[in-house]
Amino acid sequence: MSADIVPQAPLKTDRTTRRLLVAVGVYSILLVGLLNLIVLHSGKVKDRAIFLMADGMIFLWIIVGGLLTPVLRKVTGHGGRGRRDGKRWSLKRATIER
Repeated sequence: MSADIVPQAPLKTDRTTRRLLVAVGVYSILLVGLLNLIVLHSGKVKDRAIFLMADGMIFLWIIVGGLLTPVLRKVTGHGGRGRRDGKRWSLKRATIER
């Protein structure tokens, strides 16, 4: 290891950020649920299809993607904070090493 690499402390999420993310998540769930109740019971086939596709994308990208992220980090050994060999990641270094 070279001298310019400093071990990084684990990330800590402060309470304000966590509460803000939870509030945005709860707001989004309530808003999407309300819109689904209104549109899905309106009887308009085109609007219903659009909202069901949007619900599928929300489920796929946000819920499944969010659940897979920690699993993939553990599998790859990459915590999102650097490379496994201890070097810091940078685009310049990645393009030069290839």
